Amino acid sequence: VNYREHKSFIIFPPGTERLYVAPSLTFEPSERTKITLLASLSKDWSELIPGQPAAGLVYAGPRGFYDRHVYIGDPKAMGSILQTVVTAGYELNHEFSDAVSLYQRARITDLDLSWLNLQQPLVYDPATGVQTEFSQDYFEDRRVYGIDTGLSIAASTGPVEHRLSVGVEYDGRRTNAESRLGFAPPVNLDLYNPDYSVFVYQPRTAVSTLASKSDSFGFYLQENAENGRPYLQLGGRFDSIDYGNGGESQSAFSPTVGATYEIDEGLALYASYARSFAPQAGLFDANGDQIDPERGEQYEAGLKFAPAGKRLNATLGIYQLTRSNVATGIPTMPGRYAVTGRRRSRGIEFDGQFAVTPAWQIIANYAYTDAKILQDNVLPVGDRVLGVPRHQAGLWTRYEMKEGSLQGLAFSIGGRYLSKQAGGVPNTYFLPAYTVVNANIAYRTGPLSFRLNVNNLFDKKYFISSVGEYFVVTGNPRTAMLTIGLSY
Repeated sequence: VNYREHKSFIIFPPGTERLYVAPSLTFEPSERTKITLLASLSKDWSELIPGQPAAGLVYAGPRGFYDRHVYIGDPKAMGSILQTVVTAGYELNHEFSDAVSLYQRARITDLDLSWLNLQQPLVYDPATGVQTEFSQDYFEDRRVYGIDTGLSIAASTGPVEHRLSVGVEYDGRRTNAESRLGFAPPVNLDLYNPDYSVFVYQPRTAVSTLASKSDSFGFYLQENAENGRPYLQLGGRFDSIDYGNGGESQSAFSPTVGATYEIDEGLALYASYARSFAPQAGLFDANGDQIDPERGEQYEAGLKFAPAGKRLNATLGIYQLTRSNVATGIPTMPGRYAVTGRRRSRGIEFDGQFAVTPAWQIIANYAYTDAKILQDNVLPVGDRVLGVPRHQAGLWTRYEMKEGSLQGLAFSIGGRYLSKQAGGVPNTYFLPAYTVVNANIAYRTGPLSFRLNVNNLFDKKYFISSVGEYFVVTGNPRTAMLTIGLSY
């Protein structure tokens, strides 16, 4: 059970509440059979924090900068998001023998979503600092059925150990959505000198509905073979999706191959290749048309260093990932998505952990990513992909008292760096690079635990993400959170 409440740093502070309950029950009818019943309930109540335009926030507008704390909405009738998600299912495992076992996982998910009184930007004029707003309500009901059934088979052929998995998976989705828009009377808010009396109710005169149905089946086979130092993985998956309602059926085969070879004790070379096919049932473009499945192709190779009993382990890898039909939510049109034709990411990634002593650990990571648009009917080819920094790095250290009167006390501090990233596509502006430092103190004694987290320790002003010129998300200023836990 988890309950959380949070208030924003924006004026008229919008709040968020979340309740999450996830009971489970496991029983074993026999020594070789195990059944786990699963359920969950999550309820979210959120007062919407509207996005802010880039001109005057990220970079100076003709009137300079407006206050980052400004609330762009009606404080008397804040936009709100109400969401309830209920799930129920089970996991079954049965061993026919020491070598052959059956598994089955099934789940039903029910989503009820309401966005009420959203204030959306129609036009923003940087010269005057005035933003014209329209109003929106959005409702969505979605039910998802899923079941995955397969066999796991272990076998040996001489010195080679095999693990074979073969199965079939079903995914069914039913979605109904409705959007209501209001444009008059006009609402014009000056972001530099906000007068909230300009907000009046705008009758929802434009109403649109969408309904979707899809059924997809996936058939997969995977073989893992190990012979001492070499390790090989081969697999394939065939997916087919039928959108119903006279929609087009689509299918694809996605192979996977990977290999690992231990060069020396604790040092291994690995490489892999995979294709993917991900149906996007229930996702519609701006015209209300069903979006085609996302397709991907990835190459990866690298080194893993993890010697037994040593204090250092690290991974260094290079990769290339190409994706097509990538859907990105349109902020002004909940339930609608913009689609990128084809994009490619290439990069290098490093992760390392070093135990200086049993009590003192250091974690470091770095990633270089070159992500750009390769093909699209609207977006400029060669532009950088939205929200992907070229450089990311992190450094974290933790020290824990292992003995004495302060046993159970731990200190941590670390930070992350992100270089500049595209704020919109086309690349008309960039979010600046930033470094954020976080710290915490934790103490555990018996069943009780205490943790004090301080995020953005030096109160850095930064921007997390953006979608075009009108929607920038500002990072939180310095915040502190105390967590008290009881385990039993």
